[in-house]
Amino acid sequence: MFLLSSIVLFSSCQEKPGEPLVDHADQQRATDSIINALSLKLSADSSDFNFNELLQAVTNDSLTNSLLSTRRKMFMSYNSFQKLGIDAEEFLRENPCYTPLITKMDRINDKHFVWADLYNESFPGVDYRSWRFIVADFNTLNSRKQCKGCTELYPQITELTELKSFLALLNKESVSLTDDAAIATMLINKWKDTTITAHDIHAIWKNLRDHVEQFRTEPMKKDSVITVNNKQYCLGQMLCLCEIYDDTLMPVAKFVTSSKNSKAPHFNQHDFDGQPRYYAPMNRLTTRYWDNKLKYDSLDVIHDKMMGFSSSSVILYQGRVQLPNFMHITPDDAYPGAKGYVNGIHEFAVGGSEPGKYMGAPLSLGCVRLHDYPSKFIRWWTPANAKMFVAYEFSRYKQNPLSNNQTAQQ
Repeated sequence: MFLLSSIVLFSSCQEKPGEPLVDHADQQRATDSIINALSLKLSADSSDFNFNELLQAVTNDSLTNSLLSTRRKMFMSYNSFQKLGIDAEEFLRENPCYTPLITKMDRINDKHFVWADLYNESFPGVDYRSWRFIVADFNTLNSRKQCKGCTELYPQITELTELKSFLALLNKESVSLTDDAAIATMLINKWKDTTITAHDIHAIWKNLRDHVEQFRTEPMKKDSVITVNNKQYCLGQMLCLCEIYDDTLMPVAKFVTSSKNSKAPHFNQHDFDGQPRYYAPMNRLTTRYWDNKLKYDSLDVIHDKMMGFSSSSVILYQGRVQLPNFMHITPDDAYPGAKGYVNGIHEFAVGGSEPGKYMGAPLSLGCVRLHDYPSKFIRWWTPANAKMFVAYEFSRYKQNPLSNNQTAQQ
C-alpha cells in the first residue's frame, strides 16, 4: 500500500525550527521506528484497531487525512469492510446507509450490493440527484432478538446539497430566510452559480420552506416495546434517506415507519434459506404524487420538473381514502416474485382511534407509512427512480416481542 510505505518518509521531513538538532534527530528516529512498525502491522492486518493505533502515532495532518481516506474506502465494499473487524450491526445503527454494501441484504440470492448499485441512473453520475437513495430497515428485532426501538434524525436544512451554497450566502449577507423581497434583491447582485438560475434556486427554497418545513415537528424517540390494550408491540422499523458524498455515505434523515403486517401472508418470494419474503431487496421509487393538504402551485411545478416524474393528483385507496405524498415502490426486475404488488410510501391515512401510535411496528396492508412531516420531506427530497433497499429478514420481522425479549439499548 503506497500510503503506508510513504509514512516514514513523510514523517521524517517534519522539522521544528529552534529545537536542538541532535535531540530532534533522536526523537524523529524513535517516532519513525514506531510508525514503521505500526505501518507494517497495518499492512499485514488492516483491522480498525490497527488503523487507530497508527492514527494516534502520526502527527502530520496530510498523512492523517490520507489514512482516514483509506479507512473510509474500506467501508465501500463487503470484502474490505470485513477486514476492519468492526461489528456491522453496531456500525449500521449509527449509519444505515452502508447496509446494502456491508451486509448480504439480498437474502434471496445471499449476496451484497456494490457501490455502483446505489446510484440513480436517471441522472448523470455528477448530478446530486443520482447520489440519493433510501435504506429501509424493516426488522424490528436485532440479531439478539431484542426489539430495537426508533430514534429519528431530522434533516439539517443548511446541509442539503441543492440549498447549501444558497443558504450560506443568505447567512453571509444577513438576509432573512422569510424575506422574499430581500432574497430576490440579494440574488440579483450576489448569485454567481451558473448551474441554476437565481429565480429557480429561490423557488426551490420557497417550495421547501412553505410546503414542507412549516409542517416540521420534533423528531421522535419511540420505546422498544409499547403496550396497547394489554398487548405488547415491538418497534424498530425505520427509513433512512442517504446521499453519496465522494467516498462516503451520509444519512440525511431517519424516519420511523410501518410496513406490511407481519401476521399477513408473506409467501410471494423466498430467501435463500427458505424464509418467506414480501418486499424485494432493491426497488425504485418510480412516481411522486401530491398531498391533499396543499394547493399544487408554480413552486411545485418548478421543483417537480427538476426531480422527475411527478403529479398534482392525490392517490386514493379504494377510491375514497387519500394517501398523501404517495410514491410507488417498484421492485427491480431482478426480483420478479415481488412484481404485481402495488405498494408505496405515503403518509399514514388510517390507524384506528389513535393513528400513528403503532408506527415502528409492521402493521400496514403493504405500503410503507410515515408521519406528516417525514412524508412531505421524503417526497420533496427524493428524485424519481431513486433506489430503495429493503433490509428484511422474516425471523426478525415481528409485530410482537418474543417471550424472552429484552429491549435493546438505544
